[in-house]
Amino acid sequence: MALRVNQRGLDFVVSQVKLLIPSTLEVPAIDQVVVDWPLTDSDARVQIAPLTAKLEVKDLKAFMDGGAVYLQGLARVTTGGPVQVLNPYAGLGSASCQADVDVVDLTLQVGVRLDATTGKTKVELTAAKIDLDNDKSVIALKGCTLGNILTAVTSFVRKHFMGTIQSKVEAIAKEKVPPLLEAKLNETIAYRGELKGLSYEVALAGLSTDEGGLGALLSGGVGVTSQAVPACLKELSPAALAPAACVAKTPLLFNQSDAMFGAGVSDALLQQALHAIWRTGLLCIDSRTLSNPTVGLTLNKLAARARSSASSCGSRPRRSCASRAPRASPSSSRGSASISRSSPRWASRAASRSRRTWPPPASPGSIPRRTGSRSTSRRCRSTASRSSA
Repeated sequence: MALRVNQRGLDFVVSQVKLLIPSTLEVPAIDQVVVDWPLTDSDARVQIAPLTAKLEVKDLKAFMDGGAVYLQGLARVTTGGPVQVLNPYAGLGSASCQADVDVVDLTLQVGVRLDATTGKTKVELTAAKIDLDNDKSVIALKGCTLGNILTAVTSFVRKHFMGTIQSKVEAIAKEKVPPLLEAKLNETIAYRGELKGLSYEVALAGLSTDEGGLGALLSGGVGVTSQAVPACLKELSPAALAPAACVAKTPLLFNQSDAMFGAGVSDALLQQALHAIWRTGLLCIDSRTLSNPTVGLTLNKLAARARSSASSCGSRPRRSCASRAPRASPSSSRGSASISRSSPRWASRAASRSRRTWPPPASPGSIPRRTGSRSTSRRCRSTASRSSA
């Protein structure tokens, strides 16, 4: 059995990974000297309490490059909280500020290598790179006056938040994304379960990558969950009930850009699946099966559909319905012309013929014809028959 995950399928898998990436990251607390005032030990210090930042992955896509898989995404991080500045005025005083942080267009790129030698998809990290756009990112201090040390405090706060965010996102890219991708790929190309007396299993046997996606070689089988022989099969020998062998060549699959996934199943696996279905007795139909309300309803629906098809077939004669086409009405013909008996013209002619009498009435001064002989009567009937034919 073979399975191919094309580019669209890979994008679908990555979209599921995107939903599982943590949506928050923790910014740790810090307490550090930012300005060393001379002649005093009361230096200017910045204290920031722990903060929770919101991580929004706006886009995440996968692409192939040289047989490796790369994930490339775009993210945004926002947070904010109180910033306490001690001794901002030559060792004296304090100031309470509010920090607003908005890091936009944070780009991340993660490269991984896929390995299937253990029978499962193993995703190994090869590279991780995080870039921040300093020009678009905004880190501001509000609500405080710091005088000469404003620049030093602002620079320290910016460096703290930007460095922390970059390192945290990089840790997520290295530690979270590969296992999530690995789990989703294994879910896509590995199945095991039971259904209506059947057991099935699909396991990864090999994996390959190219510029168009992933190719997976799968081993699988279909069997029965119980060795009990159904009543309709008890007359068969054990050899006839033995499972079918499943040895065949793996189907070849090619890159299809318009499909997410492609699958190929060998003839041997299909034969094994059909044998297992038959072996469970699901294909046995007897009087008990027919008396089942569900089966009976289904058969009634099929019969009604067949009758409906036959009726519609008869109302619209076609070549395939020649035996059911309605018989044509008798018609009167003369030469190449044909008049149907149901037409007004035929009714008019029939009425005019019915008004005729034989023999015709005698005209004044004519000699009456003999009508009593048998020969004349026969000849009249014959003539009348021919005239109405």
